[in-house]
Amino acid sequence: MIRHKLRPTLYLLGPLLATALIASCGGDGSSGGSNDGTDDGSNGDNTSGVDIIAGTWVQQDPQADSGEPEYRPYSGVTAGDGRVFYWGGGHKSHDGNDIDAYEIVDTRWEQLTEEENTNDVVSWYEPDMSTEVSHAESQIGSTWARDWLASDRDQNDEEFFFGHELSQEERDVINEIAQIKYSQGGGHEVDILTPRDRPLSKHSYGQTAWWPGHGFCLLKQRLWCYDPEKGDEDDAWQELAQNPYTDDFNNAGSIHVWNLAYDPELDTLVTFYGAGFGRSGAYIYDPDAASGNGPWVSKPRRYMRTDGSWSQVYSAYNPNADEHIVYAGQQWQRVDLDTGEAREMAQLRNHPDMEGKLEQGPYGPVIRSFSMEWSPELDKALVAISIEGQLQLWAYDPEADAWERYQLENEGPVNAHAKWDTLARDPLTGVYVFLAKADENAHQTPTTWTFRIEAQEEAQEGEDGSQSGEQGTEEETSQEQ
Repeated sequence: MIRHKLRPTLYLLGPLLATALIASCGGDGSSGGSNDGTDDGSNGDNTSGVDIIAGTWVQQDPQADSGEPEYRPYSGVTAGDGRVFYWGGGHKSHDGNDIDAYEIVDTRWEQLTEEENTNDVVSWYEPDMSTEVSHAESQIGSTWARDWLASDRDQNDEEFFFGHELSQEERDVINEIAQIKYSQGGGHEVDILTPRDRPLSKHSYGQTAWWPGHGFCLLKQRLWCYDPEKGDEDDAWQELAQNPYTDDFNNAGSIHVWNLAYDPELDTLVTFYGAGFGRSGAYIYDPDAASGNGPWVSKPRRYMRTDGSWSQVYSAYNPNADEHIVYAGQQWQRVDLDTGEAREMAQLRNHPDMEGKLEQGPYGPVIRSFSMEWSPELDKALVAISIEGQLQLWAYDPEADAWERYQLENEGPVNAHAKWDTLARDPLTGVYVFLAKADENAHQTPTTWTFRIEAQEEAQEGEDGSQSGEQGTEEETSQEQ
């Protein structure tokens, strides 16, 4: 029996497909949802066991028995409590919904949860469906699924594929398998859960965040949080709410136009969105709220500008001003969630060094995808972006309202594209972790790079008080709005 719309009757055959491995976290020994809320942009000096020279790219060599996880195009990373979490896939990418984590102190990757792989979707259904489903298994691919869902699915179609007219229960199951297969082969998503009532593998972009006390959180069709302390227990994943964008966007297809972030002042999750032509704004998650969007409190959309071109959405929280630096709909803005006000700021695309180097959109130069973190050591937002095929770091100074190049002492992963928010800073250790890949091909392996940044006061060395080493930003250059 179908439990409810877009949620199939599932049956997990045999034992679990994988064993969850949880390693003790480095730093202060805490892990998972036990974080006490220090993810506030603090410098994070718990670097015991982390041998990383400040100001230098370091390519890590994860322990041989772990290695890097499979590369997941269109999916980003999130850091918290001494770990970097990697989840995502979908659309001809990674087929599983497992969470992998990089243990910063131990320099190792580990798989935290079972991989429920959509290639095994036929085996998810009740045994009494096996005859009909198995008969179609060789036929079911993304192209077949698209054609099946688009057809009238009349008696002749069913007899051709299955040898007889389907019962309603059989038809419902086949339709759901087709939806899953189609979503894995195309750029849209469906709200169907796995046998363990977990989200299907999907692109995660910048739609994940670390929420102290709750763990690793994900906003797709629903808001989910995963508690690493529970490993692979059945209740490790918790569904908290529906996605607030169900009415704003058809999020079965517009899957990249929002993000997820943690606001330490509000001590809750927030999400920004921007789809062009003024369709932008923010929501604050408040489980006690009673609004038309359930537990999501909307902020006025009119304050956030967009120029009509699409982009993915990124944000970084500036604790000095209690504001979020947001990129949505091709516009950089500084957003105060207390007032709902968004202020214009210098646009990276207008920096003189960007002239002639960016893709041209209908309204001028465009930047579609990159990675961004707040750097408390610099008191600036740090952006990793590929310009003409070369990785660059840029820093935004809110005090000066200016962008500047940021230089580490060596080249690092110079050919990495830096898309999809694959740079994360762990507040516990103060270490930045970057998953590098030169191309966007799936089913390969990224490389793990790290660096640290000295706090500004620590960098003042020498009798003349100048900053030691080559680490640092070039001279600030103001840009026109």
